[in-house]
Amino acid sequence: MRHVIGLILGILLAPAILIGVGWSSTRVSEAYAQYAFSLSDPTRFWLPLAVLLVCAIVFALLIASRISPIASFLVGLPFLVLGVLVAIPTVLTKAISVWPAVSTGLLSLAISGAALIIGLTGVLPVLIPSQWRRWRARPAAGGAADPGFGGQPSPVGGPTGSPLAGTAEPEYGDTLRMPGNTGYDGENTINWPRSPR
Repeated sequence: MRHVIGLILGILLAPAILIGVGWSSTRVSEAYAQYAFSLSDPTRFWLPLAVLLVCAIVFALLIASRISPIASFLVGLPFLVLGVLVAIPTVLTKAISVWPAVSTGLLSLAISGAALIIGLTGVLPVLIPSQWRRWRARPAAGGAADPGFGGQPSPVGGPTGSPLAGTAEPEYGDTLRMPGNTGYDGENTINWPRSPR
């Protein structure tokens, strides 16, 4: 089910993030070229910068979340294609000319290598086997969900499933009987050393 959700999110967010990053990169580049950072006209610099930040956060959440690696794969794939198409300039320019409003930003990302980095970041999680596994349920407090080696959870006196499970903490001078183990005196007991005090 989570992979179906990841597939839907990837299909919806892939074009949105690609266009958002391309448009905001174009506007931010133009603002820097014209030195237009005035707060009186936030649409020239601050709004595109906010859009770029939102796209980056959403993309990072897709990678870091356990929804499905398919989501980050679908978002990163267009950027990876842009990064690879740098080697074929004629195809790259024709591909991005479809969206004039975002072509400058996407071309800058492709030429600088940023598109390749973004694309690999989104695509590589698909190749990690652990990304396809579910999270294991965490044991309840007190070890109730982890019976150890077949024993019952022990609140006191030794690890779960050990011969000491359920016994009181040993004190100096006590003799402990350990079934199946030979103690210091040659029998199935361990003489707890006495306190030097």
